[in-house]
Amino acid sequence: MKVFKFSLDRADQRCPGCRWPSHNLYVLAESQESAKQLHRVNKTSLCGDCLCEIMADSGHTVESPKHDDSDDPTVSVDMKASDILKAIAEDL
Repeated sequence: MKVFKFSLDRADQRCPGCRWPSHNLYVLAESQESAKQLHRVNKTSLCGDCLCEIMADSGHTVESPKHDDSDDPTVSVDMKASDILKAIAEDL
């Protein structure tokens, strides 16, 4: 899984988890296309605080990306998309 960031252009945008204003929302997904669908259609993107809280409470681990020549700063996460959606639904 990878963490994808969505920068928000609306000043009144809020995290669907905590309802606090947020300039960026994040989603964990297998691909960029899947992340876009989760963000736009399912509204499962969260602020950094909510996403980290769910991951910490779920006991999941984060692994650093392999060191290569890539400039991709994406972090890999050991978590299934279904587990993420379940955790989000339980937290709301």
